[in-house]
Amino acid sequence: MADYGTDISTRNDLDPTFAQISGVSVELESILREFSTPQGALWWATDYGADLRGLLDAALETKDVKALELTIQRRLLKRDRIEKATAKVTFNFSGRSITVSVAIEGADGPFDFVFTLDADGVAKLVSSS
Repeated sequence: MADYGTDISTRNDLDPTFAQISGVSVELESILREFSTPQGALWWATDYGADLRGLLDAALETKDVKALELTIQRRLLKRDRIEKATAKVTFNFSGRSITVSVAIEGADGPFDFVFTLDADGVAKLVSSS
């Protein structure tokens, strides 16, 4: 079993009780933060971040969405604990949100999760298994 350490939960916002999480939850919440943080926003990790919300106003074609899915997959595969990853991106332009469905295989086996990002800056982990 992989050691993911512990962290304070930020699943859909900072937990007011500062509840600690462990296991795969640490990795899932870390992924959610990465895709809702603008690249370069952290001075100590300038290559960290890939804020997808900036794409909500872009004129995207099918090929652009496929390229985005591959970019997400490549970023996930940079993580030490992830061996395989796939991503499916769905845009809701009228609701100004992005839904990302991810399937990952790692040291603790496969798991899937879905997260959404909206133009108001809200990032939510919708489901995980």
